[in-house]
Amino acid sequence: MAEKNGTAPGNVPPGGEGKDEVALAGLLAGELVEEVIRTAVCLEDVVLGLLEDLPESAFPGEENSKVIFEMIAGTVAPAVATVGGPECRGAITLVAAIRERVLADLQTAAEMASEDRS
Repeated sequence: MAEKNGTAPGNVPPGGEGKDEVALAGLLAGELVEEVIRTAVCLEDVVLGLLEDLPESAFPGEENSKVIFEMIAGTVAPAVATVGGPECRGAITLVAAIRERVLADLQTAAEMASEDRS
């Protein structure tokens, strides 16, 4: 079914090029980055604090860091079960893509800065 402007539902009208979608993606990216960084900093503080405070023998025969990671995974498991496997895998892919894109852009920026000094 065609809409009033002659485009199919979900298609971008001529000249529109998805400006609303781009704007929304920018807003969501900002929210996502903020949440990922806040979560990373929080978890880093918790994990490092625990590792610092726990005696080496806290979990005999096991590495403290591995046990802490397993404990955090156990805490997160109900949320993963609620959301479901495909959505969780999508989130994992998205978080990995954030990491890779940020590292690639930082590498490019460092290379450009190095070239500017030459």
